[in-house]
Amino acid sequence: MRDRKIKNKEVETGYSKEKSVVEAKRCYLCHYNFQIDISRCIYCLACIDVMPVDCIKMAKNIEVTEDGNLNYIETKNWSEVEAITIDNDKCIRCGNCVRACPVDCISVSKYKIETIEEK
Repeated sequence: MRDRKIKNKEVETGYSKEKSVVEAKRCYLCHYNFQIDISRCIYCLACIDVMPVDCIKMAKNIEVTEDGNLNYIETKNWSEVEAITIDNDKCIRCGNCVRACPVDCISVSKYKIETIEEK
C-alpha cells in the first residue's frame, strides 16, 4: 500500500512467467461452442433477456455455408424472424442462455483446434 503513494513507482508488475502459465491453463471457456437447435426453439426470447453481452440475435435470410458456418441478417422485426442465433465470437460463455431456455434447445460442445505440420 505504501508503494502506491510514491509517484512514478510501478506497483502492478504483472505475473511472473511461471504464474502466467498457471493462469493461462485456467482459461478453457473459449473451447466451448454454444448453438441453438432451430427445430426445437420456441422463440420465447428468454436467452436474449438474460445475455450480459449482445451475442444472441434474431435472424432472417439464413444460409449455411459449406464449412458449416451460418450467414444471416440480424432483424429486430418479429415478423421476419427465421431463427435465434448465437454469435460465438461475442459470447462470453456465461451459460445464462442455457439455464434460461425452457425447452433445452441450446447445446454446448467442446472443440479442440489441432495444428498439423506438413512434411
